[in-house]
Amino acid sequence: MTAALATNCETTLAAMGFRQARSRNEYCCEQFTFRAEGRWATLSTRGRLTSRDPLVETFGRPGLWKPIIDSDGVTWHFDMRVAEDARLDIDVVDGDEEERSPLEAMLRWALETADGRVPADWCAVGAPDREEIEAVIPGGGLTVRSGSLVRQGELICDSSRVALSVPIVTGLANDLPASRSAWLRSLLVDAQRRWRVARVGISDAAPAEVRAEVDLTGAPHVLLPGLVQIGVDALRCLVEWLLKPAVFISDPGKVCDALDVCQCELSSPKGG
Repeated sequence: MTAALATNCETTLAAMGFRQARSRNEYCCEQFTFRAEGRWATLSTRGRLTSRDPLVETFGRPGLWKPIIDSDGVTWHFDMRVAEDARLDIDVVDGDEEERSPLEAMLRWALETADGRVPADWCAVGAPDREEIEAVIPGGGLTVRSGSLVRQGELICDSSRVALSVPIVTGLANDLPASRSAWLRSLLVDAQRRWRVARVGISDAAPAEVRAEVDLTGAPHVLLPGLVQIGVDALRCLVEWLLKPAVFISDPGKVCDALDVCQCELSSPKGG
């Protein structure tokens, strides 16, 4: 991060109520922590107590929030690229516009979706332009290959949701042995930590499936083309890395003594 960009970040964060912590690149505001690392930044908050599995709860959640799970519990992360300071005209209700920097726009989006709800102002502005979003997705951009395995993703774009989604394992077996389920869960938790922006989890629909997604619901429309490009790249990286081992582990017909013997479950999360 350049000195000028760092100064602009500090100014924006201070105006939004964030104060510098012990680390130069860390800022706090109430329960939220902002950390900058090169051209990337992450807004994080500890998970609230819930009985739901965070890997299930993540699906359909508006914004780029995703659960990072460890033995101490769950921390929700929202990754963002830190752009050079430029003023953007952000559409708000009643056809008006507000001028914001890219960082301010991203932070407001993150904070407004932190409770898992779609911002009312975003819904009031109206549906984003689907054709404009499709235009920035390269041909075959949502088709992911890993060896002989191929997965076709989709763009979801309407007045209530904007997201990119790719299936990884469809129709998870109900009789998958507990040891295999533990390995699969450990793999998904690892993938969640490794890759920015994209998130992965297990749907609670019947039949259950493993799916990766980038949810852009609530993002200012002016930011969507750039965010879609970042999201496509993030999904491809995550799915290419995850696809083969996830399919192998989740197939009861694949024989592997190590998977059937080893236990790799993480401690039960304390919050989600």
